[in-house]
Amino acid sequence: MRIAICDDEEYILSILDDYVSRYSEKYNSSFTLAKFKSGEELLSYMDSKSDIDIIFLDIQMPGINGIDTAHMIRKKDSHVKIFFLTSLVKYVLEGYSVRAERYLIKPLKYNQFEKELQNVVNSIELENNRFFVEKNDNGIFKVMLSDVLYIETVGRNTLIHTMTDKIVSYRNMKEHETLLDKCFFRCYRAYIVNLAYVKSVVEYEVVIGKDIKIPLSKYRKKQFKEALLDYYGDQLG
Repeated sequence: MRIAICDDEEYILSILDDYVSRYSEKYNSSFTLAKFKSGEELLSYMDSKSDIDIIFLDIQMPGINGIDTAHMIRKKDSHVKIFFLTSLVKYVLEGYSVRAERYLIKPLKYNQFEKELQNVVNSIELENNRFFVEKNDNGIFKVMLSDVLYIETVGRNTLIHTMTDKIVSYRNMKEHETLLDKCFFRCYRAYIVNLAYVKSVVEYEVVIGKDIKIPLSKYRKKQFKEALLDYYGDQLG
């Protein structure tokens, strides 16, 4: 796994570097570290590469602050795990809008770091192992749940929209619901969306991914918002 540390203070970069090394030695894990001293540096890196799994991101930095940096990151990558670094608890609630995994309060302590990193590593490993197999006339497809944007009914079939493909399925929506977990919600009779990709809810529309607009049933709007808040709450733990 690749970890990015973004903080304008050199000693914080040094402390987290040491903490990652201690964790790696204890759990026999392998991490590659990338260090950045500003949100601009991190965003520039992510413009050219998409290999970061976990980000430790300081909130109070010169230039683009951590909250704004996280918003920009979410436009590029909906999967990367974000930890905010802060000495001010008042920023915690702002993490809901960018699905921050956790907060590490300064001054940093190794025991808390170890616990939080272990939780998120386990989460990533679980996500990487969640998939279902789809078979149609074109072949057999392994579909990772984390790659699914949404599923829609098209004629007598359904269509699975992933990050990179559109896969025809002969399953109906109820059958899809049995395969999916609580990260998914059937917001309309003909649509199931992945909550991880929801950018906003406007009136009776759900906006996901690259501004894809999905209809939201007025009868399911309240349940959908509750499910979305529950999802955000799980991400913050």
